[in-house]
Amino acid sequence: MSRKKRRRQWQSQIMIWLLFLPCLLFGLFLLGLTSQMVALHLQALSWQNVSATLVTHEAQYSSQKLDRGSRQAGKFSYVWQDRVYESTQLSFSRMYTRSIGSEIDDWDARLQATIGSPGQQFVAKVNPENPSQAVAMPDIRWSEIAIYLGFGLLLVWVGALFLFGMNKQAPTAPQFSWRSVAIMGAIALPLLVLVPLLWRDQHGVWAAIMTLPAWLALHGVVHGLKLYFAGR
Repeated sequence: MSRKKRRRQWQSQIMIWLLFLPCLLFGLFLLGLTSQMVALHLQALSWQNVSATLVTHEAQYSSQKLDRGSRQAGKFSYVWQDRVYESTQLSFSRMYTRSIGSEIDDWDARLQATIGSPGQQFVAKVNPENPSQAVAMPDIRWSEIAIYLGFGLLLVWVGALFLFGMNKQAPTAPQFSWRSVAIMGAIALPLLVLVPLLWRDQHGVWAAIMTLPAWLALHGVVHGLKLYFAGR
């Protein structure tokens, strides 16, 4: 192989990594963000109910000029073990809505119905091990989860395909790869957690749809580990 041809191949590989490594990393970030939101929801299920009073409530607008979406922001107070606390955590949602003039779900209306108007009382959730941590509505916002998870899985798949799956000189026999196992695990974990939660929240159709990719990703992890132990 000539030096010029090797240089072109090296430059091509560098360009592929520069283009698709950020894609893979951002996809993993979205999957991690999804997992964090679900983990916070699961933690809040064991928190204690507490009577809270809404102090302030306002619409917080996006700083992007082309996206004038908003999300609800505010502060509420509560008493835990004879001590007054305040929290700004109305929910675990991070997504702005009304960016195109309409909401994609009824989240804002549900949150508004839960917290009411300033001065009104409602039931919040407080972490008994850390009383300064409380949330007004710990529910899962499924539209947000779907967006993060969908884009995350797509970016991970595309990034992994171009970075690790385009080697034409690779052997035809199945080979073990920790990278493949890690990617399949990153995909399987959030899906295996979300399926029972979807079923719990009466989204049976979506739970059934998500079962297939969850099973395929889990099968990929198991198959990869079998190759690992078979090769030892």
